[in-house]
Amino acid sequence: MSTTIASQIKKRKNIESRSKIWDHFSKKMVKVGDDDTIMEKKMAVCNYYAKEVTADPIKNGTSGLNNHLKSCKKYPLNVDKTQALLIVQSVKGTDGEGMINNMWNIDLTLSLVRMI
Repeated sequence: MSTTIASQIKKRKNIESRSKIWDHFSKKMVKVGDDDTIMEKKMAVCNYYAKEVTADPIKNGTSGLNNHLKSCKKYPLNVDKTQALLIVQSVKGTDGEGMINNMWNIDLTLSLVRMI
């Protein structure tokens, strides 16, 4: 029997990522180490903030990705709930473009006249 060791080692199939967190990250391989010991490390790059997060499926899993997404300042669903949002709509009027403030429903022109 003359089988080589390389033929006995079975390669693992590439399995598609199941977690929905990967919709917000892209995968990247980074070389880490000195000239003598160079290793490849699996990383994930945030699609919103471009921050690199370790993403080895065996060592780290997706918990690091979830933690980053919770604190990512550029993620659209992370809105500071302590601050009020000013919602302004542009509306075409008879004299051109006007603005309507939906949050307080105040006539802005009268407020400006009172200030002057």
